[in-house]
Amino acid sequence: MLNRVAWALTGALAVIAVLALARATLAGPLDPPGPVASTMRTIDELRPSWSKQIHSDTTCNSPRFTCVLPTAANPDGEAVLDHETGLVWEKAAGTQNLSWASAYDRCLDLFKGGRQGWRLPQSYELSSLLDADSAGPFQAGSVFWSATPSIDPGYNYGVDFSGAGATGNYQPGTLLLSWCVRVPA
Repeated sequence: MLNRVAWALTGALAVIAVLALARATLAGPLDPPGPVASTMRTIDELRPSWSKQIHSDTTCNSPRFTCVLPTAANPDGEAVLDHETGLVWEKAAGTQNLSWASAYDRCLDLFKGGRQGWRLPQSYELSSLLDADSAGPFQAGSVFWSATPSIDPGYNYGVDFSGAGATGNYQPGTLLLSWCVRVPA
């Protein structure tokens, strides 16, 4: 019995030695191949992705946005493709203040650029259009409904483009604007 234990212990030690040797040969040297250089950047050196603004005179063909879904009535397109998020936004958001249910229905029934399949965006999708340095890329001073329910029962989130960039809780009967979005097909 003692002989079996000794052989098992010897075998286990041999396996550990082989694994340690293999790891040492695969790991390579610990010293870097050349001088160490910093990969850190200061905040000022980083350009945030939201710095690419949409302006009313350059909505189409900017680095971030391209107008899509042209029609005979609107050859420049009735929607805007956001290359950063991959979403397609209405070029002109709804101008009528609606309750949450009406805004939701408006997007579901929307037919723009020969396409259906529109929806009310989530609050994080709307917030992706906010610009911290301006009142907002499209409709400054407006508050838009989102499809995101609030953690407060009976409320939904809306996104404020007044420059504060706030996402607030609104009762569904509150009248806010709607801005529909779709995923490109």
